[in-house]
Amino acid sequence: MSKTVDRPPRSHPELPEVLPVAAAEPSGAWETVKWVLTPIASLRLTVVLMALSILIVFFGTLAQVDHGIFTVLQNYFRTWLAWIPFQVFVQFGQVFLSVPKETHVSGSFPFPGGWLLGGLLLVNLLAAHLVRFKLTWKRSGILLIHSGLVVMMLSELITGLFAVEARMPIGIGETTNYVDVANTCELAFVRSVNEQTDDVTVIPGSLLAKGGRISDASLPVDVEVAAYLKNSDLLEHSRGEAPADAVPRNDGWFFTVAPAGEGNGFSDKDDSPAVRVRLLKKDTSDVVGYFGLSTLFEPNAFGRHYLFAEQHFTVDGKTYTIALRPQREYKPYAVTLKEFTHEVYPGTTKPKNYESTVRLVDASRGEDRDAVKIYMNNPMRYAGETFYQAGFFPDDSGTILQVVRNPGNFAPSAAPQWLAGYMTMPVLSCLMVSLGMVVHFGLHLLGFLRRRYA
Repeated sequence: MSKTVDRPPRSHPELPEVLPVAAAEPSGAWETVKWVLTPIASLRLTVVLMALSILIVFFGTLAQVDHGIFTVLQNYFRTWLAWIPFQVFVQFGQVFLSVPKETHVSGSFPFPGGWLLGGLLLVNLLAAHLVRFKLTWKRSGILLIHSGLVVMMLSELITGLFAVEARMPIGIGETTNYVDVANTCELAFVRSVNEQTDDVTVIPGSLLAKGGRISDASLPVDVEVAAYLKNSDLLEHSRGEAPADAVPRNDGWFFTVAPAGEGNGFSDKDDSPAVRVRLLKKDTSDVVGYFGLSTLFEPNAFGRHYLFAEQHFTVDGKTYTIALRPQREYKPYAVTLKEFTHEVYPGTTKPKNYESTVRLVDASRGEDRDAVKIYMNNPMRYAGETFYQAGFFPDDSGTILQVVRNPGNFAPSAAPQWLAGYMTMPVLSCLMVSLGMVVHFGLHLLGFLRRRYA
């Protein structure tokens, strides 16, 4: 038989009242910063900037039909604001739609340059991490990937602002202590003081390009620039038909300077600037001489295969040599080419390997490196500069070294070759991105496997 009984009351100690924990309110300053950063961190802004970046690459590629790589690099990518000529759309039509080659459209329109787009993408990425992303172990891979992208952007900025590329042509047995800076020129006045010393005064190409009369106390004469050519060619003349300003070559032919269009992005030759000048006695109108000069007259222009006569003038009893040459940058060290080896594939003239054996001496640092070999993927590094094997003279009598100074390469001179190749910002960036992808997908894979076999 069942029955219902009353349960005696239980005595309970009084429990304290549980109050909800109030969330810590963010400071007003952070709320203001977040309000400002939220639109900057927008994913839509990221997509727009990426689309604009694709367009600037597209415009820059088309521009190389008429302009050289260096010009496109400076006018489209290493600038804050680019002016895109409407002609690029015509060039697109000429390449893909059979538009007549003589078609020309004038005018241009502004467009964000590479530096502006890269800077905005960098700000967008950093703002997104401050506003949207949380610092957790699961997001460590994404954080590493984005850090690699930041390093890549900073690397391009450092390269564009501070990197210098130059060439060092050296004949076998010769020693040189200077490099020719790429895409530059200078008008040099050289007077021999003694067998070992020259007195040299130069006018930079940027000043020649402005034209007009150039006067300076260090110059032996005043220089009146009649014409400056960004690129030039040489006109050939026989001995009997050569004009007065023709320059003789070692094979008996004479040459004068002629204008040439800028080399496009498909050419493997650098532009050769030229200038026509009239030399005047200082502060007078008395003419000392007329000269048509080009960097093509320099001995290294044709790898010492052709040599042109030096151009001279005399003023106040002193004789000077005048030449338009690549801008020279003198070094505290000297490099001697001891040996050069050039191998080709059998039955062809295609280079298989070319290797230079050099000696580097720097008295200021007490450095003497002997029998250093420079070949493909094995450069020499010294004093923040990297020496690459870039070319050779036509008759294998010398080598052409590419000398690059880039602060983005932070490998010390004493670093082993295998390690120095990784101590650059672009390589570091790729390693960070690759490691970030491994970490990111690895964490997801481990999580999947843990759930699958739990």
